[in-house]
Amino acid sequence: MIRPLRTAHRKAFLFLGIGLPVLFVAAVVSRNPNPLGPAPPSKERTMVTPLGEQAIQIGNQKMFVRLTGLGAYDEPRQYVFSNSKQFAAPELLLYWYASDNPSLPANASLVGQFVTGREFSLPKEQTDKGFLFLYDAPHKKLLAAFPLGKR
Repeated sequence: MIRPLRTAHRKAFLFLGIGLPVLFVAAVVSRNPNPLGPAPPSKERTMVTPLGEQAIQIGNQKMFVRLTGLGAYDEPRQYVFSNSKQFAAPELLLYWYASDNPSLPANASLVGQFVTGREFSLPKEQTDKGFLFLYDAPHKKLLAAFPLGKR
């Protein structure tokens, strides 16, 4: 009774040891390319436009934050922040509001969290001009307002 079971298990493990790696390699080779992967850079996105630099103060740390637009010269579609040095600020948020007034209103659109080097875009309801606000959520303090668009 034990000998036939041992023979069956030996054959099953032999198949698993050889067959599964072969099936895995065949599946990886036959799969389609990922359609959601990173898009190749287009000529339009290679245009880099500096949009402004501001000094911000968080606690006893002072640093410079630079905003750069990526896309066509007259109408950047993607934006990216870079800063002069690393700093500890856990909850910096970006808001957009289409207005001539550089103060943060309650109905401004949340763009996302401030992350150096990560590209972001503005909400679809963007008009010709407005402000991008850098807001310190824990301290409830407006740190910077970057004017965007045609002035």
